[in-house]
Amino acid sequence: MKRFSVVLFALTVVVSYNVMAQGRKNLDSESKVTTYSSERLNLWSTDVEMNLFGNSFNNFQIEKLKVRRYLNDNTALRFSLGFGLDTYKNTSTNDNDNPNINKSSYYSITHSKNESTEREYNFKIGVGYEYHRDIFDKVDIYAGGEIGYAGYFYSETQKTTGDSESGSGSSITTTTSNSTKNYYNSDSYGNENYHEFYISGIAGVDVYFYKNIYVGVEMGVNYTLGTGKNGYYEDSSETITKTNSGTTSVKTEFSSKTGEGKTVSTNTSGTTTTTNSYTPVSGNKEVWNALGLFIEPSFHIGIRF
Repeated sequence: MKRFSVVLFALTVVVSYNVMAQGRKNLDSESKVTTYSSERLNLWSTDVEMNLFGNSFNNFQIEKLKVRRYLNDNTALRFSLGFGLDTYKNTSTNDNDNPNINKSSYYSITHSKNESTEREYNFKIGVGYEYHRDIFDKVDIYAGGEIGYAGYFYSETQKTTGDSESGSGSSITTTTSNSTKNYYNSDSYGNENYHEFYISGIAGVDVYFYKNIYVGVEMGVNYTLGTGKNGYYEDSSETITKTNSGTTSVKTEFSSKTGEGKTVSTNTSGTTTTTNSYTPVSGNKEVWNALGLFIEPSFHIGIRF
């Protein structure tokens, strides 16, 4: 996909060069040049912006949708909206069951299943201003700025179930277990929800290759002010063990948000014991700011109407 992105970017550069060369030829021959700036008044345009290298130079992704409202031949307002939703599911099992196992001597059979679902959401909205200038026929350069908000949100669920059987002859022990761990405002990889407010300086070029359809690239400088707060998780589990002596069970619950935990144990005689625990919770809220030069080109394709 990265190779495709680089080829796409190179193709845009080649098309731009050819169109500019043709435009210069027309100017040199003093032929009449019909530029697009004089036709923009009271017009709109919309395009889809794609980041050729993503945020780490290693993937290709749709970044946002953008709408322009042209105020006159050279100025336009811009409105951008970006969003994303990614869900990752992973399931694994581990079994050592053998249908021909000899249970007259010591044996052990286990089954387990692990499931995880990670969810990532992001949302971005911005407004800005652009100044346009036609340098050649059908080639439009622009510069301007944008302010806006971006939010990033994470959550995850992990589930584990298992059962086992072991022993020899009539002395058998069976165990079943299950656990669920829910992450809120975060995930198990340490990603946490955060919010950013940004102001950007931008510059780009649009090439009208067919009527009102254009392609282009955009780059910029970005200043962000962000805030983030610790996420938390809630964990619960239960284990039930059966032997010739009877049944025992252990249930546990814990919340990293409150720091409160509880363990309920039941022995073979049916006696239940509850143990409460508390772990001090230190909340953490981060505030940061950063100035970045975005040299990653974003490719866009759109239509003017």
